[in-house]
Amino acid sequence: MTEPFLTSRIGIENVPEVSYIIFTTPRSGSTFLCDLLRKTKLAGKPGEHFLHWYRTECKPEQINPIEAPFRLLPPTLQLQRAIKRGTRDGVFGVKVMSSYFGFVETSIQNLSGLVNRPARESFEFIFPNLHYIFLSRRSKIQQSVSLARAVLSNEWRRDLWSPFSKILENIPATPKRKSGELLYDFDKILGFYKEMCRQDQEWNDYFKKAEIEPYLVIYEDLLQNVDGSVKTILKYLGRKIEGELKLSRIFLKKQGDSINEEWSERFQRDLGRINAK
Repeated sequence: MTEPFLTSRIGIENVPEVSYIIFTTPRSGSTFLCDLLRKTKLAGKPGEHFLHWYRTECKPEQINPIEAPFRLLPPTLQLQRAIKRGTRDGVFGVKVMSSYFGFVETSIQNLSGLVNRPARESFEFIFPNLHYIFLSRRSKIQQSVSLARAVLSNEWRRDLWSPFSKILENIPATPKRKSGELLYDFDKILGFYKEMCRQDQEWNDYFKKAEIEPYLVIYEDLLQNVDGSVKTILKYLGRKIEGELKLSRIFLKKQGDSINEEWSERFQRDLGRINAK
C-alpha cells in the first residue's frame, strides 16, 4: 500500500525502492556518515530532512530565511519535501535525533491514518522497504567534550573537501578566536555527558519497545575502516556494489584535536574523583 499512498496522498512521482532511518545523537559522527553515504551515490541523500519540518511547525524562531517560505506547508507537503530531499536513484535516507523524534513519530502516524497502531507500522506503511541504522559513539566522554567545544566556539564542522578548495588555499583565512582561549568547564561537559548517555539509552528503549533490531554502527569503528564500514551498510540496504568505494580519502577533517584530548583526559580524571567519593 506504500506506493499508492505516496503517489496519491503525498504526491511522490518517483517512489523510492529502499528507505532507511539513521537514529543518532549529537556529535556522533552522523554528518560524516551521511556525507560518506551520499558520496557512494548508492544510498540516497541522507540528512536531517525531518528537522526542517519540526522547526517550521514547532520552533519558528529557529527558521532561517531559506526555510521561511515553507512554514505554512501542510503536513503532506512537508513529508513530500523531506522525501524528495533525501531520495536519489531509488533510495531514501534520513537521520533523526531523539530531541524531535516524538514530533516526527506523531506526524507520521497522523498521515498514515494508523493513529491507534504501533508507530513502527506507520513508518513501514509510508516508507518502502524500511531499514533501521543506529549510529552510536563508544566514548561518551569524547562525544561530550566535542559537543561542549562546538557549543562554546560555535564551530560545528571543518570541511576538507570543497569545489573551491584550491582557490581558498590562496586566500588569507579570517582571524578566529584560538581554541586555547576556550575554558574547560567540568559542569558543562558533565551535563552533556549525562545527556548523551540518556539519549543513547532512550534509543535502545525505543528499539526494544518497537521490536526493532537496528544495524549498529560505532563511530570509532567507522573511522578505523571507512570503506569496509560503508560497504557493509550498503549490503545491509541491499545495494549492489561494483568495484572499490575508495572513500578512504575522507573529505571531512577529524573534528578533535589536542584540546579535545586534553579535556577528555581531564574530565575522566575529575569524573573518577567524584565517583570515588
